[in-house]
Amino acid sequence: MGLESGTYIDSLVSTNPVGTDNRNQGDDHIRLIKATIRSSFPDVDEAVLTVHNGTSTPSTPQTGTIWRDTTNSLWKFYNGSTWITLPFAFNTSNSVDVNAGTIDGVTIGGSAAPTVTDLGTVTTCDINGGTIDGVTIGGSAAPTVTDLGTVTTCDINGGTVDGVTIGTNSACTDARIDNIKIDGNAITSTDTDGDLTLTPNGAGDLILDGVKWPQADGSSTNYLTTNGSGQAAWTTNTVTTSETNAAASATTATAQAVIATAKAVLTAADAVSTAADVVSTNADVVLTNADVVTAEASTGAVAFKFTYDSTTSMANPTGTGGVRFDSGTLSSITNIAFDAVTADTGNPDISPLLLSIDDGSNDTHEGYIFIRKSGDLATYIAFNVTGTVVDNSSWLQVPVTHSSSNGSISDGDTFYMSFVRSGNVGATGSTGATGATGATGATGATGPGSSGFHYQFATATADSDQGAGKIWLNHGTVASATILYIDDDDNDGTDISAFTATWDDSSATSDKGFIKIQARATPTDYAVFKVSSTGTDNTAYWEFPVTHLVSAGTFSDTEVVDVFFTRSGDSGGVANRTVDTMVGDASDDTLALSQSPGSTNNCTCFIDGVGQHPGTDFNISGSTLTFTTAPPNLSVVVAICGGNESIGTPSDNTVTSAKIVNGAILDADVNASAAIATSKLSGAVTSIPSHGLGALASLATVGTTQIDNDSVTGAKLNPALVAGDVIYADGTDTINRLAKPASPADEVLTFATGASAPSWVAPAGGGKLLAMETVLNSTRYVLSTSVTWSSPFSATYTKQTATSDLIVFAFIAIHGGNYGAGQQGLYDGTTKYFNGWMYEGSGNHMGNQIAIANFGTLTTGVKTIQWGYESGNATAVRPADTVNPNSTDDARSGQNVSTFIFCEVEA
Repeated sequence: MGLESGTYIDSLVSTNPVGTDNRNQGDDHIRLIKATIRSSFPDVDEAVLTVHNGTSTPSTPQTGTIWRDTTNSLWKFYNGSTWITLPFAFNTSNSVDVNAGTIDGVTIGGSAAPTVTDLGTVTTCDINGGTIDGVTIGGSAAPTVTDLGTVTTCDINGGTVDGVTIGTNSACTDARIDNIKIDGNAITSTDTDGDLTLTPNGAGDLILDGVKWPQADGSSTNYLTTNGSGQAAWTTNTVTTSETNAAASATTATAQAVIATAKAVLTAADAVSTAADVVSTNADVVLTNADVVTAEASTGAVAFKFTYDSTTSMANPTGTGGVRFDSGTLSSITNIAFDAVTADTGNPDISPLLLSIDDGSNDTHEGYIFIRKSGDLATYIAFNVTGTVVDNSSWLQVPVTHSSSNGSISDGDTFYMSFVRSGNVGATGSTGATGATGATGATGATGPGSSGFHYQFATATADSDQGAGKIWLNHGTVASATILYIDDDDNDGTDISAFTATWDDSSATSDKGFIKIQARATPTDYAVFKVSSTGTDNTAYWEFPVTHLVSAGTFSDTEVVDVFFTRSGDSGGVANRTVDTMVGDASDDTLALSQSPGSTNNCTCFIDGVGQHPGTDFNISGSTLTFTTAPPNLSVVVAICGGNESIGTPSDNTVTSAKIVNGAILDADVNASAAIATSKLSGAVTSIPSHGLGALASLATVGTTQIDNDSVTGAKLNPALVAGDVIYADGTDTINRLAKPASPADEVLTFATGASAPSWVAPAGGGKLLAMETVLNSTRYVLSTSVTWSSPFSATYTKQTATSDLIVFAFIAIHGGNYGAGQQGLYDGTTKYFNGWMYEGSGNHMGNQIAIANFGTLTTGVKTIQWGYESGNATAVRPADTVNPNSTDDARSGQNVSTFIFCEVEA
């Protein structure tokens, strides 16, 4: 897949992900985007404001928005109602040039003498000569200033300096230099729409509140950042709007421009106590004040807003966007109740996000929930998500354990909630017992198959509905249970009754399938049962007669479990079909069979419902089945084998004389060494060498004393027999004859109820298996949606008998979910045979589609049978993403194989 690696946003590759990537790899891209955003903007914990760069006013400014007006080269600040132009430009050096104007009525920059107001108390300031701004001060001698000491206040409210009127009767409250006004903490331009320009000298820096601004302009896509050491710089924004929307929670961070204010202290003449001149001088220093965007605004960009409800019962929190805990003590919290909607503007519904919190495969640690208090971000709570999220329609309950916290909370506090998911449990590898990755150890919790259906185990034993999502037994001891009950709805709220209704569909009488219950938190606690008879639909739940096979550990009430089902094959025409099972332990790679099937291909084997490939995944020697790789720990193994019979070869002592064509056995067919009694021979006895009959050869008649018991041939009997006759006794010395049928047609000899004589009757019917062949296909196919018939592959078979029925079984290995309701089946080019409707929902799972069809008495020769699907309506569907999936679809899977079984059965 196209997945880069990196720490910051500039590491992302804009062409990833590529179009050929699988959907199940999308979470890797999302986690990478989240990680780089968090690393690039580590201090963003609330909504942030952008710097608008352009020639026109932003259409929807927020209080605090900064506008970099590229038309006038000015910085402008929005105070919530109007734009304020800042007193400096971004295209000039770090200086403020005041060419004209007045400060407290005193002309600045002109030739007139300044008027100074209220110098306060001045000890001595003697200026005897010189000029200020071209105005002669004192005499012709240089000014003499005598020990002013520290002047903290210089307030001149009236009087004159060298004949020049100084100040007024009130203190100076603002200053004006040319077109610049300094009033309190504000510096403004007195020009209409006037700009403010701050330009340093030469290579000097513009420093605002300790931060040096860049000396050159950036591009239109840049934003302002700081290196943490007092130096700001323009940084390229590599996250586009579309990428931000795709990431769903990403945010672009911008640095807020600092609003500079300056306090100017005017230069004034110090008071001078001389005969003619009194002047004082004072100068102020310009200060800088910086406003920063609060961290809280950044938090809101990557988190969701909720209002704390201090009630501790688990129910829908009070108010829209509420959240409550099951304990008032932070370290004792084990459950959180979230409203389905947040307290953010518009109250968005985030229940799909909350429901996805438990979607990871790390069941004991799904991820972290972080909650921070608005206005006091040092107050926080961190939780581990430890179980299944329960959807209560308008609110959701999340099981957690306390990780860490700081500070205290009160009813009505505003919180910001964010979630970080844990990584999935690593794949266990093909050998299971020595898997290299995965948080739960050497073996994955679910093995190579599906993760099963989610249920809660109930310890109740009554034959009554225990509620949605429950599975229970009729006995408190698992090994003693004979009835298993399962609700129509699983713990995720999905009605799977259409599937559970098929658990007894196998035509096998006492082993219709296998049910496995496994604790999610502790997979070593499990139980395996065999479905031993037909189940009962109790409207809201099903019950199945079961036989306990194997179990370990116990289940507690409401404990979350995974439920698996493996269906047994239907009873076939091959004699002595047997079903053998075992539970894998990741080390035992053999299964002792009840009989020797004679051939590896005469056995169908499943591990947790996934078909195994004969000759590749397993082989058979005698009555021992050996796996190439030992089945994973706790996996259910089922092997269905046929007997080692040769089709068409009768068993010993099963052929009657009626089945032998008269005259078919000739002299050449009798072995020369056979010991045939002379009583079985015809012709003159004296012509038989070494007959040993002695005087019997000269007798004219033969009496009963000369005839050995059981030595008289049919030719000696009365009535005379013809070919195919059957003789029988009626309880007297009379020998009775039953002639063969006039037109033999496989009739059988039988005794009717109460009859004293046998009779010929027509056979009860066909059903004898004449031939069987298995065809395998391991090519991976990607399916597309279709309204009309669509077939990815087919299998061929050479039919041997024109009068036999051709029955075809297809076991199709699939991966992924389907997209709508449809039907699948088999097609010989003339007739389609569908096996019902199917709707499984989308998801990342593996399984089998099973199709069975009797194509009747087709002619002999090569027959091509397609497997395929269609919607049956106007909506295009497909039953799965792929057929014969492999590691491309799921890293835990090997190459899956689809199987066609062709059977010719006597009609």
